[in-house]
Amino acid sequence: MKKVGLLTMHRVFNYGSILQAYATQTIIESLGFICDVIDYQYPNKIHKCGKFDIHQFIGFLLQLKQGFPELRRRKKFRRFYKKYFHLTQYYPTKESLERNPPLEDVYIVGSDQTWNTRHIKDDSTFLLSFVPEGKRKLSFSCSAARLSYSSDFSSMFKKYVSEFSAISVREKNTQSMVQKLLNRKVPVTLDPTLMLNQSAWEKMVSNASLHISEPYILVYVLKYSFNPYPLVTKIIRQIYQQTRLHVVCIRYSAREKLGISDATYYNESISPEDFVYLFKNASYVVTTSFHGTAFSVTFNKRFFSIVKPDSTDDRIMSLLNMLGIPERGISEDKDLSNHLDIDYTLVNQKLDEERNKTISYLRDNI
Repeated sequence: MKKVGLLTMHRVFNYGSILQAYATQTIIESLGFICDVIDYQYPNKIHKCGKFDIHQFIGFLLQLKQGFPELRRRKKFRRFYKKYFHLTQYYPTKESLERNPPLEDVYIVGSDQTWNTRHIKDDSTFLLSFVPEGKRKLSFSCSAARLSYSSDFSSMFKKYVSEFSAISVREKNTQSMVQKLLNRKVPVTLDPTLMLNQSAWEKMVSNASLHISEPYILVYVLKYSFNPYPLVTKIIRQIYQQTRLHVVCIRYSAREKLGISDATYYNESISPEDFVYLFKNASYVVTTSFHGTAFSVTFNKRFFSIVKPDSTDDRIMSLLNMLGIPERGISEDKDLSNHLDIDYTLVNQKLDEERNKTISYLRDNI
């Protein structure tokens, strides 16, 4: 049986990152291959600037006030990847991986932001530079979340990725950039979290510890390069005025920013299984997160995704356009009273089509 080595961002304490890694492993194994998640420590010293950051200090004070929920969350994440991932030996540094790479038949990098230089810096590991000569290499739904690279990284990118047998990316912007750099056609494939259907995720939900009996509006806000809270609050209030449903927010740090005092705020110590549970059982979702959007679609939720106007980061809008529901991406305050419901008939048809294309890409190239 063919062995596949998967390089991804499975050690990041981020719900989307760890769940996409789980989904990728599951998909590869469903095709009849052995999948080894290469246990590369990301982030490591290459990816850390080492400078004093006032935001990190403020975050430390908030953690202190709340009893360090982040430590509890990290414990649950470590428990998750030890339970679900088929890991290689541990590689704490780039050098350790280069000295003794795992022996696989095929090496895959992806999904998620494995080609975003804001995160990976100049780490060529995510370009599969450590792979022994002559081995098959490919990418799967990689995201750069930007329109261009520096000249130095562009040169390194072309050097290593030109050797790939197959390349796929997750968004249109990344597709455009990679095609221009390499002068070859590159398909857009689905994020792996969208490749697993509801029943596949429900198996994981059975391990969740949360139980919420009443209907609720789920709020999952990640702050990127803009402040989404004023618009998020307005959208939540619109939904609440029409539904009178309770508000549940995954990020406790959003408590003061949202200004909704009677909502339930989880202090970010919930497990990945709890995260999926919250999306599965929500009546409505308001999010700024790509994976929040993906899980809303998977579970056929009524949702709104808050996006930055005129942003070069097209992760959310690329997905919504692909599925034919660009109106679910909101960049300004407007009346949503006639747009709460979604007809998922055509959306699910399109999603199934894209799933089939993505499966074909993997089956044909591994």
